[in-house]
Amino acid sequence: MSAPQSIKDTVIWRKADELVKLINGFTNRIPNDDINIYELRRRLKNCVASIPEFIEEGFKQNTKINKIRSIIKATSSLDECKDYLALVNRMKIGNSEKLISMIEDLQSMLNSEKNLKLNRYTKH
Repeated sequence: MSAPQSIKDTVIWRKADELVKLINGFTNRIPNDDINIYELRRRLKNCVASIPEFIEEGFKQNTKINKIRSIIKATSSLDECKDYLALVNRMKIGNSEKLISMIEDLQSMLNSEKNLKLNRYTKH
């Protein structure tokens, strides 16, 4: 199997892009009055938008350590999104359990990719 020619050919990027679309749709369904209290809509959209960008940045990097750094940035943004979605659940202004599950799946994929790169990095 050959390496992907474009970042958009990777499963990780496609899942991150799908997450962006789903979270944007989710935030648009939350009533404005509730969301303005903590500016959750803006914060969620900002942190989720950065995830595919970090993944793409890592794909373009020439060194393994820079690829790993980009994966860590994407994982950190996923953590931030998960925290905001958990807050939405606690405030009872939406049910984001499916989105949280998708984030955890993507985090698992990114961690596997990071560990693979770390193993390759330490062996050479």
